[in-house]
Amino acid sequence: MYLWRHRATALPFFLVAVGYTVCWTAVCSLLALFAEAYGNDILLHLNVANFLPSIPLQLLTVPWHDTPGADAPPGAERWLWARLLVGLAGCGASSGVLAALAAPPLPASPAVLLAATAVQGACGGVALGASYALAALAASSAPTFALTVGYVASGPLVLLLEVAQRLGPQPTAGQVYALFALSAAGTLAGTVAAASLHARQRGWRAPYALDARRARSPLPYEGASQGGNPKPGEAAALLIPVMRRASSGSADSSDSAAWARSVQLPCVRAAPRGRGGSPAAATAPSGWAANQGLMRALAPAASSLALNVGTSVLVFPYFTYVESSGLLGALLPQALFGVRVVADIVGRLLPISPLLASRQRLVAASVAKLGAALLFLVHIALGRARPWWRSDVAALLFVAGFWTASGLLSAAAYVGAQAWAPPGSGGRAGGFMALAFQVACLVALLAAEAGQEAARALLVASGLPFV
Repeated sequence: MYLWRHRATALPFFLVAVGYTVCWTAVCSLLALFAEAYGNDILLHLNVANFLPSIPLQLLTVPWHDTPGADAPPGAERWLWARLLVGLAGCGASSGVLAALAAPPLPASPAVLLAATAVQGACGGVALGASYALAALAASSAPTFALTVGYVASGPLVLLLEVAQRLGPQPTAGQVYALFALSAAGTLAGTVAAASLHARQRGWRAPYALDARRARSPLPYEGASQGGNPKPGEAAALLIPVMRRASSGSADSSDSAAWARSVQLPCVRAAPRGRGGSPAAATAPSGWAANQGLMRALAPAASSLALNVGTSVLVFPYFTYVESSGLLGALLPQALFGVRVVADIVGRLLPISPLLASRQRLVAASVAKLGAALLFLVHIALGRARPWWRSDVAALLFVAGFWTASGLLSAAAYVGAQAWAPPGSGGRAGGFMALAFQVACLVALLAAEAGQEAARALLVASGLPFV
């Protein structure tokens, strides 16, 4: 397995991602409890509170995400490490506060719970942006891949604890405290991993660019005739099976070539200080011009990520509105949440089809997923209006397929961003992708809010209840 071969660098980043997501996952796992106390709208309000505060922070800090080198801002890399550690520390502190607020009996008003969630979201957003920027500076894509998997890996951890405790829709205070104790432990593990990685960062960053002819893929269908595996640090991210196409001058062909280079060549962006920079680095644009070029290069990957993540976030707040056919009853929202987190991980671990190496096809796949999301919302509406339409099994199967596709497209977008980013912009590319992720989440949540208000007005006008 690719991550196991690169475990020395992948495992710390995996733990870092778990550290800044596990608290929010614990909050989401209590959606049945919160919906019972505050109504079905509470999940949407919690999501907005989680994602909204991180957007200004991402906008302020993206320009710092330059690759450390001769022309990088002084202390840029130290600033990234500081952001990561401070963000993780804030997530750990939020776990204790949220445990006290989420344990029954709940406060009469959700305002304090929403405020604590906003603080947790801000800290998590700070850590997320810094982690992707740092991962983009590594000699391979293993850290980036580990972050994408770790981002959703906290879900199964929370689910295992819920199953072990037999946690139902009305948990006890002790069960809630145990849940957030796991959250704090996960954040502590991520903080320790980040600190240890910072202490030995010279070990996971290649000291200088390697000869591309020696960096061949060890995959059997890519370099089997060459014999032997490349030395550690010389091979790039082997996330997906990539088949080379004959050069035809088409857009798809150039996309596939860039994709193939991203999984064959080390993602080393700059020579060490004192050895001199490359001619490309000397003539590379800087400032706003460089950022414009980067945004144009990343537009397909960022658009695909935004559509993919946005549709997932759009659907998620409606889990509490899915009417049960009677098979699972009040446990249906929790079951949907559990299937969601497992399917997301499965999707991120699947081999990515070479078809997604094309910019156009990657975006088209995310657009198709938007259509599937709208169909699911129609299914929810029909289930609330027509009892014979309800089906717990159908809802679970849809969520499984939908979030498997979500995980697969997320991994493909991050790999594409690394392949299509201009040389020397890996750190900023990671920051822009993190910003696209956060903005997409917020826009989707606002769309979900507007959709709920429109549905409420329509049903009230029709004389039907909207609960």
